[in-house]
Amino acid sequence: MQVNKESLEVKKDEKQTVSVYVTPTDFLPDAVYNILVVAFLDLMKVKGKSSEAELYQNCSDFDLDDDHLVSLGAVKIENRHALKLEISHLIDQDGNVVAEPHPSFCIEILDYLRDQLKTVYGTTEGIGYKLRVLCSACQPTQKPHLHDLEDCLKKKIRCGRKAMNTSRLKRLFSAESSESTDASSKTLQPVPPEKVYPDRLISESELNTFSGKLGADWKSFVRSLGLKDNEIFHACPVYSPEREKIFCCLLKWRDLEAGNATVKALVEKCTEHQIDVDVYEFLLE
Repeated sequence: MQVNKESLEVKKDEKQTVSVYVTPTDFLPDAVYNILVVAFLDLMKVKGKSSEAELYQNCSDFDLDDDHLVSLGAVKIENRHALKLEISHLIDQDGNVVAEPHPSFCIEILDYLRDQLKTVYGTTEGIGYKLRVLCSACQPTQKPHLHDLEDCLKKKIRCGRKAMNTSRLKRLFSAESSESTDASSKTLQPVPPEKVYPDRLISESELNTFSGKLGADWKSFVRSLGLKDNEIFHACPVYSPEREKIFCCLLKWRDLEAGNATVKALVEKCTEHQIDVDVYEFLLE
């Protein structure tokens, strides 16, 4: 790979972009960038994207869907080497339409990044590396600095005497905010109140069909079924297609619940999460 003259910059995001920084707690191994490049190439194949990625030693672009571009590159911030992952919503060819990245896509990419880093470091976030975001509250004259992404998604962040506005990060990277956005943007089809949910054990075939219908926020849903992050991570090989990962997690849930893994239990969780009826309606037939 050749060096790209246009490296990613450490700068505040524009409306069509959102960025996450992979920062080491000790040092950043040179191999991490190359491993992540290979991982995102694999994701392109899984998503059926045939176009070639733009690969360079210091910055690479990945075409993962029709509306977004993911860029990964080496940067230096606070005098330390780091990696920047930038998610961009494509701009209209005339430059007239500028939209934010879609929350479901942002959550999918963040989850995928976390999974790959667990494989690289063999540990969880906070030991060896952290995922952080650029402070948006500091003045342009101040040196850029970072805050932990997880903190930004859970609580208010202070920068000196100012409070950092984290609402955008929560909207783009929080599964709960994404579900609220999706719910308000479309009319859900409620299950008729007279419908009685079948109380029989759910079959492997039904779980396979269900896994193909569940959307990008599937990890939030399987967590609600009682699966922990390490169980989700180890349920299926890392490079498996997304549908296979969902199916493996659902099988894990069925094994853990045993006699309680019923159609009724799954459908009730769907209604709690405001999952569209089209996803699970086949179970009620």
